Amino acid sequence: MEILRQFLFIHFQVSIISIAIIGKVSLAQVKPAAYYYPWHSNDFHNGEGYLREFISHSPKLGEYDDRNPETVVRHIDWSQQGNIQVWMTSWWGPDSREDLTLRSTILPTIENTSSTLEFAIFYETINRIGGKNSLKTDKVIDDINHICDKFLNHPNYYRINGRPVLVIYLTRYLEQEEILTDFILLMRAAGAKRGHNFFLIGDHAFGVPPTSRLPVFDYLDAITNYDIYGSLGSGYVGSEALKDFYERQLGWKSLAQKQNCAFVPGVTPGFNDRGVRLHANREPLSRKLTKDSNFGSLFQASIKYAENLVDENSDRLLIVTSFNEWHEDTQIEPVIGNSTSGPYLYTQGLNYEGYGTRYLEILSAMTLSEPQQELNN
Repeated sequence: MEILRQFLFIHFQVSIISIAIIGKVSLAQVKPAAYYYPWHSNDFHNGEGYLREFISHSPKLGEYDDRNPETVVRHIDWSQQGNIQVWMTSWWGPDSREDLTLRSTILPTIENTSSTLEFAIFYETINRIGGKNSLKTDKVIDDINHICDKFLNHPNYYRINGRPVLVIYLTRYLEQEEILTDFILLMRAAGAKRGHNFFLIGDHAFGVPPTSRLPVFDYLDAITNYDIYGSLGSGYVGSEALKDFYERQLGWKSLAQKQNCAFVPGVTPGFNDRGVRLHANREPLSRKLTKDSNFGSLFQASIKYAENLVDENSDRLLIVTSFNEWHEDTQIEPVIGNSTSGPYLYTQGLNYEGYGTRYLEILSAMTLSEPQQELNN
């Protein structure tokens, strides 16, 4: 209840704006999912840097080993606390660390705990499929065969209208490389040979939507936007920039639906990759909507906009970037540590808190709310 009281003012403001733009949708009908990274193993993902280690914060579990079933149990429990119903699980190919962790630890733990948590493969296209004039046909087919044989028959595999879901990273890049159509047709043909008709969600709704028809929407079942930071901006983005972002996302949804392609909105709590890519010198995205806002206000306001963009044809899905992508500080997994704005090299003067379960509580409070009365403009 304290979280709800803290955010009441910003909640009211965003409610009025989002209703005016899009129209009211019941929060209780949203299905929250989150991108989940099973890549930490016993070296916390190759010991790569992440913001929190440089500002004297840490995961509540420490730098954990996600091949420890107790870690996965805690993640399942926290997901339940946050009303996360699906893990979009990062996957980098057969026998990759992500594949092995998913098969050796995550799925047995789900079975042993009788969890209702569902999972789907988030297909990481980087290093899997090649580029223009070099589509790695054999690798794509082998990947799909492996996914079909190892995962799709699991009772907790996520399906929409009976069809197994695959989320494909950076379909917009594949389109630029002129290989997306061939890639999707390969995926579908390989799946069909194993008796599966995929529901494909492409990472495509980035930036300003085009004004004309996109042929690729004839091949995808839905589109979404993983890299919210890249379209939203940095620092304290404020209400107007956030409103503009979700208006552009509405444009993507409208364009896709004209071609019978569904839409999946996304949200993120913030972004800071300076702990792993300091050389890129990217400005971080604050977890506060404005300098004087509460921590978590960006996340809460984003959910309010996004829940008005959910689509019946994609199971009213909403995806959080992310549950535990620590390198880019998009995680909502619990963090411990004192509030700080330093060192400046990593924070760029933005303030960070050890937020505990704050973001799980926000997500749960927003998506488990009772249906609200529709307001007129």
